[in-house]
Amino acid sequence: TNEARRLLDATDVWATCRHSSDVGGLQILLLVLAGDDATLSSVTGTWVELLIARIVHARSPARSLPSRLQLRQLAESCVAEKPPSEEDSTLALAYELLVCCCDNDAPGAVRACSHDESLGPWFLAHALEMLPSGSDHLPNLGC
Repeated sequence: TNEARRLLDATDVWATCRHSSDVGGLQILLLVLAGDDATLSSVTGTWVELLIARIVHARSPARSLPSRLQLRQLAESCVAEKPPSEEDSTLALAYELLVCCCDNDAPGAVRACSHDESLGPWFLAHALEMLPSGSDHLPNLGC
């Protein structure tokens, strides 16, 4: 991240590039690696991709995962920036479930799942197991 930013700022490096057509792509790649928010927004296609990109780039080894409140606020901003299309009910459901998990709203999660025709009885039977239990931070998933 800091290294990517330093390379972006090294004008002497860019002045010596022979293939100017590659420079723009390399700079975008470095901006992504540096966690530039405007670039992350422009290169992600959905609110979920943007949310994950922002979490990855906001997190350092010393920082923990976002709290439920922080995750909800971040998800809200990503959905406002890249709302799910009306054709993609899966992303709308994912947002609704994420908000329910952040609010520790088990009935809301079950209600959201029961209105989605693509989810079968197995999913509904296990939906409550997927909600976080009591912790202010979501469980570490090995990332």
